[in-house]
Amino acid sequence: MRFVRLLIAALLLGNTELLSAMPLYCSDWFAAARVRPGLMCMLDCMAIRTSLTTAICPNWCADLCELNFGGVAFFEISKLYPALTMSERALVSEFPSEMTRAYAYSWKAERLCLTIYKGSTANDESDACRHFVWAGLLTSHFGPRFSVTVLDAHEDTLLQSVEEKAMDLANNRAGVLACENLRLISQCNGENLLKTFLDSLVQKRLIVLSPRGKKFK
Repeated sequence: MRFVRLLIAALLLGNTELLSAMPLYCSDWFAAARVRPGLMCMLDCMAIRTSLTTAICPNWCADLCELNFGGVAFFEISKLYPALTMSERALVSEFPSEMTRAYAYSWKAERLCLTIYKGSTANDESDACRHFVWAGLLTSHFGPRFSVTVLDAHEDTLLQSVEEKAMDLANNRAGVLACENLRLISQCNGENLLKTFLDSLVQKRLIVLSPRGKKFK
């Protein structure tokens, strides 16, 4: 029954392509867990126990939860993402629905990068991965112009050094460009973005202030 409601939501959102690409067993896995709609959906979804069959399903959490988000008030987004910059707050006020999806993509980027890194820290390869993949996912859905606006707003903070900000902005731009290039030859999705990130890292096209080497999972 829950999957039927998800299907109806997808039809209303004009997002039937999403469900056609998603493995059906992931929809069943999500429905069986009775995850409650709302801003905590992403965290709850990622905490669902998986089996060998459903091991890849957490990668779809952003998409599954997106069907439940709908309109979201600004203060609710602040609960999900407490470190909003002033520029982000302005965007959330003007584009609450789009920004909710943008932050859902940030969780998806984090999840993808954790498939190759043991943890998620600052200024190392995992940091570069998060920015690169998030930028690519945003570009895939919103296009480069709005994506760059969102990414720049996120970096508009005094809480990081000039060098850290330069690293993040450069890797964001690399992710946007990578998605644009992927669209010409294949598909700009999480899997292809992750492969492109690793290639770019090996070729030293990305900025990493504190490299830790090949400490993958």
